Amino acid sequence: MSVGVRVIAATLLLSFFACCVGSAILQLLAWNHVRTGQGPTLRGVWKPDDYFDEIGLRQMRMAKRLLILGSVAFVTHVIVLRLGSG
Repeated sequence: MSVGVRVIAATLLLSFFACCVGSAILQLLAWNHVRTGQGPTLRGVWKPDDYFDEIGLRQMRMAKRLLILGSVAFVTHVIVLRLGSG
C-alpha cells in the first residue's frame, strides 16, 4: 500500500472520529436549550422539535449532519483501504 493511500485513509478515519466527538459535544450543548418542563430523554434525540428551543434544535440538527458526514468518511475510509490493498 502506498504512502498516499495510507495518508488518505488515516485522514478519513481521523475525520470520522472528529465528527463523532463534534456531534457528541453539540448534543450535550443542545440539552442546555431544552424547553421548560422537559427533561433529557431519548425522544428528544429522535424528535427534537418537541423538546428544544430554536438554538437547541439547530444544534441537534447539526449534530445529526455531523454523524452522517462521519459515517460517509468511515465508509470512504474502508473503500480506500480495500482499493489500496488490491
